[in-house]
Amino acid sequence: MNGFAQASDDELACLIDETGLAWIVPHAAPELALLMPVVREMGQEALLGHLPKSHPAADALMRAGRAQLLFLGPNSVVTGNIAGEPDWAPTWNFVAARLDVDIVVDDALTGEALAATVAHFDPEWRAAGLGPRYEVLKRRVIGFRATINVAAPRLKLGQDEKPAVRERIAAAFAGTPLGRWMEMRR
Repeated sequence: MNGFAQASDDELACLIDETGLAWIVPHAAPELALLMPVVREMGQEALLGHLPKSHPAADALMRAGRAQLLFLGPNSVVTGNIAGEPDWAPTWNFVAARLDVDIVVDDALTGEALAATVAHFDPEWRAAGLGPRYEVLKRRVIGFRATINVAAPRLKLGQDEKPAVRERIAAAFAGTPLGRWMEMRR
């Protein structure tokens, strides 16, 4: 693979599904960025999530819903020892995406967003297990739907390596999430 590459729609979906945690950066107030779980809304070009009502980003996004969602997937430094080359400069392999979105924050989305998040990350969990505490916790968050305007996924899974060097790097990351992405892109 030669340096940076754009990801396919399927690869972007895979990154979001695997990563799940995104920096949510409101355009109107980037200093209010926060990390929150986000899941794809099945059958839609949209994502679902929730925000703590007490975080100022929730208010900022209610007033102006433009934001960026930043995902960082598997990544690692590739050293000269890994490459097996004495004249190798350390570099970084990674899978990432920046999504420009319009966010609608709405209490009516809270139940749906929480259900989708739990179903994705812990499908065996049941709200009933929390008893009345579930409603207490639910009142502290507010759901949102993010419509994707622009998706800019970036993959850097190599750097113009000779085939033998690429094989050594792939072998070093075999069995890891980053190694799986490198294998998918061979």
